[in-house]
Amino acid sequence: MTSTLPLDHGGYEFGILGRGPSWVEILKDAGYRTAAFSPSNWTSRYDGYHKGVDDFFELFDLSIYFYSLLLIRMGYFISGIHENRLDINYGREAIGTYLSHLYQYLDDFCTRKQREVATGFPTYNLNLHGRDFKALAELFCRERHLFSQGEMPYIDELIEKRCGNLPYYYLALKRHAARPKPSAAYIVDNFKQWQHKAAGTQPFFAWLHLMDVHDGTYRSYDVVASPDVERADTRRAAELHNQIVSLGPAYASEPLYDLGLAYVDRQLEQLFDYLDRAGLRDKTLVVITADHGLPKGAPDRA
Repeated sequence: MTSTLPLDHGGYEFGILGRGPSWVEILKDAGYRTAAFSPSNWTSRYDGYHKGVDDFFELFDLSIYFYSLLLIRMGYFISGIHENRLDINYGREAIGTYLSHLYQYLDDFCTRKQREVATGFPTYNLNLHGRDFKALAELFCRERHLFSQGEMPYIDELIEKRCGNLPYYYLALKRHAARPKPSAAYIVDNFKQWQHKAAGTQPFFAWLHLMDVHDGTYRSYDVVASPDVERADTRRAAELHNQIVSLGPAYASEPLYDLGLAYVDRQLEQLFDYLDRAGLRDKTLVVITADHGLPKGAPDRA
């Protein structure tokens, strides 16, 4: 949405928050209704990807976001300090910056999820909405208070315990055994609802971020309530996996990647069918692009 690669403008270091107007903001100023459906914690409000977006839906489980932040973002600085690769003062400052943004973001996230549950939009999903977000907001509020009472002691304890003093344990409790990110079908269905309800006859821009191929996994639908659905989906994926492997060695390396491509292709067909039925196909520009190549270490795929 910025017309550049992420690392060209700061990547995940709150990269686009201080950047000039994106073309999404330009469209919004021109009277377009704008929306984004992001199933990835790496393209969230935390890093400013909501700029210019009227309706920004963060469709990922909170524990996935929190876990990746600890392991990948703050973990980089903490391990660097322990291994003497980073200056401790620089690491402290970086961790402090993350934490000051983190607790505000988490409080806002919980508020938005409570609103989604109350209004029923996006469609209820057990992974995304099956938590006590009011209790979580209170937990994060207490943590933010502890942090503000003494930032350096808080950060030093976090470094010493390698994040062991953060309340990740609470998020991990009763975590549902389902996919970390919603499927393309879920995102496309929510776009249809949004376009029908929110955009109406107004010109619109929508960004649909489909992660099925990126993750190298096959999804036929989302789990919303029943464990039986999860087991049936797992069996179906295993059957298709075996069918592709049986075609020969050329297909044996990344069969689920191929299944993911076929699955996303079917969901795009559903999207185009909706645009046809709504009378929008001939006046809608659809741009399909990839975020990067080399998935799952396969140099011949993009």
